[in-house]
Amino acid sequence: MVAGALTIETLTYRPRVRRVPLMVIAVLNVLIALKLAFILLGKYTDVFERLDDTSGTFDVGDEEISVSVTRQVRVLAWVVVAVSLIYLFGFVIATAVFIFTFVQSEADMSTEHALLFTVVATVFIYVAFVELLSLRMYEGLYGPALPLF
Repeated sequence: MVAGALTIETLTYRPRVRRVPLMVIAVLNVLIALKLAFILLGKYTDVFERLDDTSGTFDVGDEEISVSVTRQVRVLAWVVVAVSLIYLFGFVIATAVFIFTFVQSEADMSTEHALLFTVVATVFIYVAFVELLSLRMYEGLYGPALPLF
């Protein structure tokens, strides 16, 4: 019903503007159709039914709860670090620093692999967003003083 309402609303836009919303709605419709098909075939299980198979379970014991909370705090800390880096140094520089430190520490990659991954991801982000889409990236408080990008 929501997809139908969004489609009707999108059709009121100018033809050039409605392309992207219609593509998003098409993907939404496909996902809804797949979910309905899985439900009808009996192959669908809800996320909450599978919680006991993941590390997010809370009915095993106190140790499992503390591991889950510790992991959530670490993820929240990474988000705070990422936002702080973007605010201080700008999007491109912060992305490169964040990707390198995150991949090296959380994915246990070697320094060479983390550096290679960081360079490829940063170049892709810069080319895709700055060059191809002509988007201005946030430069940060100290970003304009750094002559990197």
